[in-house]
Amino acid sequence: MTSWSLEPPELVITDVCLVDHRGVRAGGWLAIGGDRIVETGSGDIPWALRQLPMLSGCGDWLAPGLIDAHCHGALGVDFAHADASDAPRAVHHHAIHGTTRLMASVTCDLDPAAALISARHRLGGLAGIIGVHLEGPFINYDHAGALDRAAIRMPEPGLVTDLSDAINGLPTSITIAPELPGGLSALDLLASSGATVMIGHSGCSYDEARLALDVGAVGLTHAFNAMPPIRAREPGPVLAAIDHQHAILELILDGKHLDDRTAAFLFECAPSRIALVSDCSPYVGLPAGTIQDSSRGQHLVTEDAVLLDGGILAGSTLTLDRAVRRAIQELKVEPAAAVAAVTRTPAELLGIDDRLGTLKAGMIADLVTFDQDWRVTRVWRAGERCTDAAVEASEGGVPCASV
Repeated sequence: MTSWSLEPPELVITDVCLVDHRGVRAGGWLAIGGDRIVETGSGDIPWALRQLPMLSGCGDWLAPGLIDAHCHGALGVDFAHADASDAPRAVHHHAIHGTTRLMASVTCDLDPAAALISARHRLGGLAGIIGVHLEGPFINYDHAGALDRAAIRMPEPGLVTDLSDAINGLPTSITIAPELPGGLSALDLLASSGATVMIGHSGCSYDEARLALDVGAVGLTHAFNAMPPIRAREPGPVLAAIDHQHAILELILDGKHLDDRTAAFLFECAPSRIALVSDCSPYVGLPAGTIQDSSRGQHLVTEDAVLLDGGILAGSTLTLDRAVRRAIQELKVEPAAAVAAVTRTPAELLGIDDRLGTLKAGMIADLVTFDQDWRVTRVWRAGERCTDAAVEASEGGVPCASV
């Protein structure tokens, strides 16, 4: 008789092809007990599990739940302003597309500490939200992209210290331009406070990016977007991240923010260090057309992107299941590598890879199944099927250091 140190198994998912960063196992099965994965395997199911309820996966792929490190909302809900009354709709939209955990991205604010505290207060306790991502305000004016230039600030010691105190060890990521006066000192303090610090909306050189990565930055926010390209005599931050052994590169794989050939090149240059993100606009999931935003003017929502006046990209309409499908079908990335880019790698980026991102016993049972065309068929978060009721549960919220 098998004994389990976790909750006793309650359900066995059978006839699936298990896929995570370690590879692919055909003829697989996985047992869930409580909110955890209890056991996995391929071939014959152990005798002790055969009397449990069985759910046939019908030959689907079974992967860990997808993790989005950069997500601004959905269905018109902007995490910069949303609260517990409307944010669950946005979280659920991503959940039904396979994203079981996400960082709620808040664009640059004049007072980053206040913005962080406000976001935690408004979004705290919502299942699926594991932390807050601040995209600014310590960014380069010339590389602001669609962000509000009026809200940009220099990383002054008082602002940085207040933000460091507000982090307080809770899940937080920050995009910063390290070349700003005081940028490296700010980066060092924020990283020491437990934040995941990313280089982005930056005009930094190769050497400046390498120094920032050595000081405490862990990668690039949406590589190639809102930063210098690779030039003949100015290799820039992307090549610096490629050359750095541990740097992670976020990619927006929607076919608009990056050419597929560029994305494929990065997968080849930095294997196991690509994190696919949506960086989706709050308008993802809405019908195509023009939307009047009271604070930023008109936004044109298309099938592939959101545009400001003048055609500036203002975010994607991407969900991570589409990014996985595009990686496999268009870029010809191997399934294990594509799945790793939305599971294990973002979990490593955010420091939660001991709980999420891998199909093994003891991990939280965040799971997604895909059919043979890589379309989502089922989703579980913490062992529960993702329904409206499950999304509104209080487990796994922002204030908790564990997810």
